[in-house]
Amino acid sequence: EPGEVLLLFSDGLIEQPGRSLEAGLARLAEVAGDAAADRTPRADVDASPADRVCRLTVELLTRVSYGDDVTILAAQRLAAAPAALEIELPAQPGSVVVARRRLDDWLGRTGVAEADRQMVELAVTETITNVVEHAYPATRNGQVWVAAELAADGFLEVRVTDRGRWRAPDPAELDRGQGLMLAERIAGELRVTHPPQEAGAPLGARGTVITLRQRLRRPAMLGSQPSAARVARPALAPFTTEMVAAQPGPWMQAAGPVDVTTAERFTSHLLSACRGGTLPLTVDLTGVTVLASAGVRSLDEVSAQLAAHGHELALVAAPGSPAASVLDLVHLPRTSVSAG
Repeated sequence: EPGEVLLLFSDGLIEQPGRSLEAGLARLAEVAGDAAADRTPRADVDASPADRVCRLTVELLTRVSYGDDVTILAAQRLAAAPAALEIELPAQPGSVVVARRRLDDWLGRTGVAEADRQMVELAVTETITNVVEHAYPATRNGQVWVAAELAADGFLEVRVTDRGRWRAPDPAELDRGQGLMLAERIAGELRVTHPPQEAGAPLGARGTVITLRQRLRRPAMLGSQPSAARVARPALAPFTTEMVAAQPGPWMQAAGPVDVTTAERFTSHLLSACRGGTLPLTVDLTGVTVLASAGVRSLDEVSAQLAAHGHELALVAAPGSPAASVLDLVHLPRTSVSAG
């Protein structure tokens, strides 16, 4: 029923030397019930009942000796879905940052796994950037609307809406359409629709709704952790670059978001580091939290500049990092070797 918690567990949780299974089950029922009802003094007041059951049953029941592995899974049927997120912003580059911060706060309250959160934010960054760059003519001010909600089937659904014009990507324009392609590959499902034209809308303005759907996951909890305290999510890092000592050639570390608002600076820093392409360059993207298509275009531009001088651009990204995921999607070679 709504509000109830279902607990699945391996038998290692209740099998202990010198204690019967009945006694183990009775103790589990007591501890899990107290955790779900928030009757345990050590409970995290900000955690959901399912979170508390996972953390506290493992922590409290494995204090004494046990001889088998322990795995538990708790799921709660919510009485009501979390409130949807709704944002309205001007179709300007700075709105990409504002929307990403608000989406990050909203996703943080859902307890979504870090990797999912980063990929969702990148996909939404790309769709908003598409509106900013293509939906409205330079002479017209436009708006972009972002709505996010958790659907009953476990998917996150995000809709990015504009009231401008839609132009299908031209295959001859190699720098167009990459953002939506990247967003679709990240989210797994992307749909473009055009609602009926509203009365009084400018001639030719149709409006476009881009709908992204992605299944969200919660992070696993390891019973070996010494405390049930929730680990705080790191704040969104600003865009930075730094040169580090390495051989051969210059080595630059980038961090934070590389999107439509920072790509121009990123390109400038890259070209400065490689002296306009005359020196081979290695770029460490491990600290990059968002590598948008604008950042990919920067890498392509600098790579071409280096190639003209007979040099290569080497890219470093840790496996599983946001930048590594994007580089793999766009088929840019990378390595995980660090400057140290």
